[in-house]
Amino acid sequence: MAEVEEGLVMLEKLSKGKAFFGGDNIGYLDIVIGSVFEWIKVIDKCTETQLLSQAPCLLEWGARFSSHEAVKDVLPGVAKLAGFGLKLKAKI
Repeated sequence: MAEVEEGLVMLEKLSKGKAFFGGDNIGYLDIVIGSVFEWIKVIDKCTETQLLSQAPCLLEWGARFSSHEAVKDVLPGVAKLAGFGLKLKAKI
């Protein structure tokens, strides 16, 4: 978990206060991080941790990313991902 927290803080520094990692528009890095970001929120929910509290700017980025017209209709959401994760865990 400590490594994840370090990674989140590093990502926050990489954003350099921009709306998205590539600047004013969503880029490839935003898409990659956005797909992992939802899982981090699932981990926070399921383990009752607050990994994302270490990176408030990253939380703001996540809100901008998930509400963006290009991705808002395709992101599954925390509840759906958590359910999938629990089903996957049961199979393993």
